[in-house]
Amino acid sequence: MTGVDSPTKAHQGMPGEPALSTRAFYIVDVFAQARFCGNPLAVIVGDDLTDDAMAAITREMNYSETTFVGQPDGQGRWPVRIFTPGREIPFAGHPTIGTAWLIKEHLRTSGDNTVILRLKVGDVPVVFGDDGVGWMTPPVPVLGQMEPAQAAADLLGLPVDAIDTEFPVQTVDVGIRFTLIPLRSLDAVRQASYQRHLGAVRAQKGQCPDVLLFTKESTIDAAHHIHARMFDADPRVPEDPATGSANTCLAAWINAHNYLPGHCGEVLVEQGHFMQRPSLLRLRLTPTITVGGRVVMAAQGNLFGV
Repeated sequence: MTGVDSPTKAHQGMPGEPALSTRAFYIVDVFAQARFCGNPLAVIVGDDLTDDAMAAITREMNYSETTFVGQPDGQGRWPVRIFTPGREIPFAGHPTIGTAWLIKEHLRTSGDNTVILRLKVGDVPVVFGDDGVGWMTPPVPVLGQMEPAQAAADLLGLPVDAIDTEFPVQTVDVGIRFTLIPLRSLDAVRQASYQRHLGAVRAQKGQCPDVLLFTKESTIDAAHHIHARMFDADPRVPEDPATGSANTCLAAWINAHNYLPGHCGEVLVEQGHFMQRPSLLRLRLTPTITVGGRVVMAAQGNLFGV
């Protein structure tokens, strides 16, 4: 098998019930060092469903994202659609790496260590090293508007002196947007409380309401370089345990503002600790930004009636 083979089949059900079609799904943990850490992702085999059906399945799974994988094209690229509980999005990091790993390990029987996903934002390659880490080459981030420190502090429910004003608060776009907020300490990151009413106002004004807050002052694991949290304006996914797209934006922001002067090699970003989902994201800043992480299988099964 070189593609997605027969995504649906009949399931008899209880005596007297009509046969139900079934569709395979997998759950993987992305940016995880162990099972039940990192960011969980549901991967559904087949993209032949209606948009409404994909949205309903995503709400049933109730993760930050669910992906739907179609048949590979003649060039070996795999079409993938990404849904949050609220909408379809053109790109996201942990769904990209997690889905590529699932394709490599379970949906194709041959091929090298590269998987190319056809996303709404364009083709995104993921290359897996011998150590099992998958590295995606995301779209090029675009740095946008800078904002006052006071507005950022208000959004996080923090005093303004918690903001590291040596560096800018700035929106960065990688197909989806994040407002990046540097903080002075790990305690400030821990104490931050996203003010949803202010996030709603930002959204109404066309400003980016989703934020990545972070610090280099100290980390939970001393071997890591940055501690981060990501708050989402969607109350159904209030905080994300590992956000590859936001960390892609962070990589571009680090490059632009020399946030880690003299640092060479990978930047290790920890996230999700305050959610009991510890995660590790790996950033390569040059010559091209790539974002890496491990994937662990958590579950597999079948959906009925789709």
